[in-house]
Amino acid sequence: MLMSGCLGVTDKQQSVSKKKEAGQSNPDRSEGMYESVLTYTGDGYDLPGGEKTEKIAKEHKAEVVKATKDYIKKTYKTDIEVHNMVGNKDGVTVFFESKGNLHFYSTAIVPINVKEEKVISSGVWTLEGEVEGAICAALYTLVKEEEFNELDQLLQTFPSQYPIAGRTMHSIENVRGKGHITPYYFIQALI
Repeated sequence: MLMSGCLGVTDKQQSVSKKKEAGQSNPDRSEGMYESVLTYTGDGYDLPGGEKTEKIAKEHKAEVVKATKDYIKKTYKTDIEVHNMVGNKDGVTVFFESKGNLHFYSTAIVPINVKEEKVISSGVWTLEGEVEGAICAALYTLVKEEEFNELDQLLQTFPSQYPIAGRTMHSIENVRGKGHITPYYFIQALI
């Protein structure tokens, strides 16, 4: 198990943080890009080139949701609940949560033909290894259920004694599609 606070922080991000501490602004980000983890819901999350496809996806929401549910059920034998859709260059990224004993979050991509304003239901796909890794993380938490229940109980009392903040469940559901996730930690298998 790897526990980390800033997994994936690059040297550029670290130097930007140092500049910010010194009072210098970051030219790569607008001032409105930061929000407290206590209030962040995932609203406003966007992907490059997704303005048109997101609009089309929202107009055809039922079709996007059905295509995603059908694909995940057929491919992974898992029922899901769709939480959010974010447009991307060639379609829409669908954030979902599994239902049942194996609990995980992940994403699927539903292609959209922008010229015809049509959802391509037969072309749904997932990033290689992403759903599989999320399933492995869910299996690990199921096998170690007693240990994770103890950890969850500890984390329920911990914030009252120590000043820590977790993510909101709304933000997890809307924009965190990677494995088994709680407000205070996540488990993601590397496969």
